[in-house]
Amino acid sequence: MSIIGILFVLIGLATFAVIATQLSLSFTTSLRQYVTEREQRNLGLVLLKNKIEAMKALYLDLKETKENTWTGFRKFKVKTKKEGKDVTSAYLYPHDGKKLTPIEPGQYLTFQLRVPGEEKPIIRCYSLSDSPNSDYYRVSVKKVPPPRDKPELPPGKSSTYFNEVLKDDDILDVKIPSGPFYLEPREQFPIVLIGGGIGITPVFSMLQTLVDVNNAEREIWFFYGVRNGKEIVYKDAIQDIAKKNANINVRVCFSDPDPTDKEGVDYQHAARVSVDLFKKVLPSNNYDYFICGPPPMMQTLVPDLETWGVPEKKIHFEAFGPATVKKKPKVEAVPAAGAAAAPEIKVKFSQSKKEFVWNSKFESLLECGEESGISMSSGCRIGNCGTCMVAVKDGTFEYTKEPSAKADAGTCLACVSVPKSNIEIDA
Repeated sequence: MSIIGILFVLIGLATFAVIATQLSLSFTTSLRQYVTEREQRNLGLVLLKNKIEAMKALYLDLKETKENTWTGFRKFKVKTKKEGKDVTSAYLYPHDGKKLTPIEPGQYLTFQLRVPGEEKPIIRCYSLSDSPNSDYYRVSVKKVPPPRDKPELPPGKSSTYFNEVLKDDDILDVKIPSGPFYLEPREQFPIVLIGGGIGITPVFSMLQTLVDVNNAEREIWFFYGVRNGKEIVYKDAIQDIAKKNANINVRVCFSDPDPTDKEGVDYQHAARVSVDLFKKVLPSNNYDYFICGPPPMMQTLVPDLETWGVPEKKIHFEAFGPATVKKKPKVEAVPAAGAAAAPEIKVKFSQSKKEFVWNSKFESLLECGEESGISMSSGCRIGNCGTCMVAVKDGTFEYTKEPSAKADAGTCLACVSVPKSNIEIDA
């Protein structure tokens, strides 16, 4: 073969090699693109399937919640357990055998109690004290003694009923769980849970829920204040939580320890729960705070947190007892000398045919009526149960605290309402 012929053969082979390489690269690229597109399609199908399953689960949850809700009062069978000195837990099982409405940790139940010796049922609200479960609700009630300065008065009617009268298999009438004081257990923002005395119940529900969810990366502080070891409840459970959860910092505070109480074992601080203590213990003030306790604690802790620079939106609390935490008073200009005094506000009770000049010493319209001998329905006295709802026939009012119960249009909750102008209510 001539040299020219050999050159043509070599050129042909080179051309063939280039074409083959290009075809191979093109095929490989197409194959990779096909595989990538197929993987993307498969991933899209998986995401779509997961979304459908999530929507289906949400639908079923909403359907189950709707099916298990109820209006008015529902009957529950009771099992009781002593938790400590003058504290009884009531485990409530649905008498009809149907499922329970899910709760949010921190909410409360409203009870209609038929207390022996009382003409009418007593309405009271008690916080749920356990994490959500499908079998029962639990509340823990402390017997309220007479006031220290008035020992001649009887102890609390409803709390005495729970501690001394209520027995296993009794039936109680209960409204559906409610209340805006609760937390979302799966969030990550660090939190401080604070309970004082029997005010531990809603925050212990939150704490136990956080343990059940096992959100181990969330920073959690739990402060619990009582006078001494005789008053502590859930002691074993609290100590067990502290041992098993490194992210949960438990700080039990005894304001007046007994000689038998051991620091470091029974409690961590011989002090009241306060912002001064927080400044010593917490790394900063940058937390969400959930608080429930007696009036002296609430009246100092909430404003002191605000003074410490904690934003109001990060301070969540449930108050027990009337008017435990009031709105800050509005700052009004002092009238100049000779200026007319503020006009009197008149409160008229239409059914009773009585009218009074409003006195700022009253905490609420309910108290004004009661002080004047007017019979008005009431229950929790903190805007939770709705028993004190009354029609407003004329005038305006405002709430001293945002109520949990929802009032109908044209009505107010008398236990947390004060007049803004002349007012007439149907009582």
